[in-house]
Amino acid sequence: MKMILEKTKPAQGSWTTSKVYTLGGGDIGFIIGEREISGQNNTDKWYHYDRLGNVMAQTNSSGQALATYEQDAFGNVLSGSANGYHLTTKEQHNDVGLYYFYQRWYDSILGRFSQKDKMCYVNKYLYCENNPNFFVDPLGLFLNPIGCIKRVLREVTSDFANDKFIHCVVACRASKECCLIPNAVCDSLILAAILWWERHWSDDSGDDILAGIDGLAASHVKGECCEEACAKMGYNPKRRN
Repeated sequence: MKMILEKTKPAQGSWTTSKVYTLGGGDIGFIIGEREISGQNNTDKWYHYDRLGNVMAQTNSSGQALATYEQDAFGNVLSGSANGYHLTTKEQHNDVGLYYFYQRWYDSILGRFSQKDKMCYVNKYLYCENNPNFFVDPLGLFLNPIGCIKRVLREVTSDFANDKFIHCVVACRASKECCLIPNAVCDSLILAAILWWERHWSDDSGDDILAGIDGLAASHVKGECCEEACAKMGYNPKRRN
């Protein structure tokens, strides 16, 4: 866990700590607790989240609700105060009504960022591939591809039965669909996800990892769909009955 200090400084005087935030781990790095310091008095409040990491409520140290929120997947607050931290623990600023995503600003009404994505995406302003019910974009740079990879895995496993062919196609499609334009950074994330699958899912990890590596290579072959490219590599496209 990490801690962030918020400090204030009057016109005449020195810096003093006004708030202390305790952050959790993971992609979002959500706020676990917030301590407000006023002289000798400290006030604590705790944050509660939905499955995407959006703030649902704040409670005090006794567990009593201080605030509750309801919002849609794009971050528009439907009930509760619109001020403060909401969408994947990003702060909505009162003056402009935008969320700050560290790298750029996001408009929840439009569902678009106000600046271009620094990555090589086709739509450089889109938020979470226009599907924030399944994806998150922790840093305003690119969506977390793990959810996208899981979607591809579900689709491929519903059609095919051969593990090695599945891993080849999943890696190939994930590189194309979850990164939009294949790049080394996203390929590394996909390979890490495949390694995780092997530890928890597959009985024949070595060959399946190699199939995933072949799939990443197949994603760079132009003019062929992933199923065709993996079949040409010798993987049997056995379909489910």
